[in-house]
Amino acid sequence: MLTAEQQNIIENSIWVVNTALKRQGLTYNEDLRQSAIVYMCECLMRFDPSKNIKWTTYAYKNVYLFIKRTHKKECLKDNMEIGDDVVNIDMTADPVEYDENILLVQNIFDLCTPYEKKILQLKMEGYKHGEISVILHCSISKINNYMQSIKEKTKGMGYER
Repeated sequence: MLTAEQQNIIENSIWVVNTALKRQGLTYNEDLRQSAIVYMCECLMRFDPSKNIKWTTYAYKNVYLFIKRTHKKECLKDNMEIGDDVVNIDMTADPVEYDENILLVQNIFDLCTPYEKKILQLKMEGYKHGEISVILHCSISKINNYMQSIKEKTKGMGYER
């Protein structure tokens, strides 16, 4: 439940959601707009002003990424176009069997710390280092260092990328 002060902050920050939707070309998606407003309320609950970041900056980055992720999931679920690419999902296909790639990923995960696993999971979902740093509330250089550590651990496993 939001306090009166927090409700006032959200009301004065609705433009953040509208701007994030507009920049992604999703201005008329009312369902996504409402979800983004609810997410912004959750962000306000997590917001820590002692970290010397402005509320609007924090809110915009988080809401923008939320909209991007949610829209992408909706497109994948509905088998729609994402940008210029068409996602074709064959729902009748047999389940994927464990092949070399799956075993390789499992071996890599076995070598990683829980935090590295979070970073790898986000990376495999297609997030860039900057987006991961926003999600995990840390610096890009920290993400880069963890990725370098993961690469060092996986040398010689057939995963040189």
